[in-house]
Amino acid sequence: MTAGEGSIIELDKLNGEPLDVKVNGSLMGHAEVVVVNDKYGLRLIDVVESALTSMGK
Repeated sequence: MTAGEGSIIELDKLNGEPLDVKVNGSLMGHAEVVVVNDKYGLRLIDVVESALTSMGK
């Protein structure tokens, strides 16, 4: 799935539940949905160690 400006992404979690953040199918970490000034965003709460290691390659 490619998301860009104006894309709608349906979430299957409730407010406050952590979401899996995946990039190219690989788990990068966990985030929670936040609302600031009527705009939605993600707050990264955890980064998977293997994701950090692979970024340094």
